[in-house]
Amino acid sequence: MRLLARTTVEDRRVLRLRGRRSADTVRCALRGGCDQAASACEVHHVTHLADGGTTSVDGCALYCFFHHHVAIHQWGWTVALHPDSTTTARSPDGTKILRSHAPP
Repeated sequence: MRLLARTTVEDRRVLRLRGRRSADTVRCALRGGCDQAASACEVHHVTHLADGGTTSVDGCALYCFFHHHVAIHQWGWTVALHPDSTTTARSPDGTKILRSHAPP
């Protein structure tokens, strides 16, 4: 069973603001070199809805198609969203760790 929950326009606006790298650019939350603009990104539930995740700004992040569907869902990378809006992504075997920076 697939659980669907939609983010609101306001949720997406706040996610875009959180994803800022500078005053005029918003990018994919996997900031290890990804330059996809937020307008080309999708909302990802950091904790899956079936596992108790929420459709909220605190429970979601923006990822480009590749990082969302391939890296996270197909390859099994896990993502942690921290209170300061930084993210940490870990490869399935734990040998690679990507850390983002806080928004300006």
